[in-house]
Amino acid sequence: MQERIRKAVFISLMVAAACLLTGAAGYTADNDTFSMERMIAELNDQLALSKEQWEKVKPVLGEKSEELKKSISEYVDKGYLQMEEMSRKLKGVSEDTEQKLTTFLNSEEMEKLKSYLDKMDEDAMREAREKLVAELADVLILTEEQLDKLRPVLEDSMSQMSRLLDGLADQGKSGWEDFKNEYKVLTDELKKKLEEMLEDQQMDRFEEYEQRQQDKIERAFA
Repeated sequence: MQERIRKAVFISLMVAAACLLTGAAGYTADNDTFSMERMIAELNDQLALSKEQWEKVKPVLGEKSEELKKSISEYVDKGYLQMEEMSRKLKGVSEDTEQKLTTFLNSEEMEKLKSYLDKMDEDAMREAREKLVAELADVLILTEEQLDKLRPVLEDSMSQMSRLLDGLADQGKSGWEDFKNEYKVLTDELKKKLEEMLEDQQMDRFEEYEQRQQDKIERAFA
């Protein structure tokens, strides 16, 4: 009992210290989904770690937290065509995190940690996609009703185009012509779906938005 109390006090102090170091008044779920404070609190519910273990785990979680936040910002700026690259990067960072902690955790603890990191990566990808959809919604000036109907269409299209661009990145210039043909097919399919739900002015805005995306691709790969 005393050991559990000591552990609870230690975790509370550690979270409080992290809040002070980051300038936060305190952790709330809406404040920062990928904060180190949240990761510590959530893992504390899953892992019965000693004080010594937490001292090893904390800085590594801090690195993972910063990478999650940085990646969301970076890849939202790059656009939906880079989502596959973001997914690979987050997976690599999680593997690096696991490697750094493997000597401090047993196999059961490592399995729980891996599952948790996978979930955080999925949450980060979901947030990035939601931000991209919101950005496009602003460009097209969508109503709430339009956004509700279009969200699954846009997310599916973003995923397909991202995988297509990922393949182009592997092939380089040799795959450019095939990419253009496949990209046009996907874009035409998306336009047909959008025409059923958007006004003419909104479609004009989408055409301009899509042209900017194509220009980015050509500058990068052509």
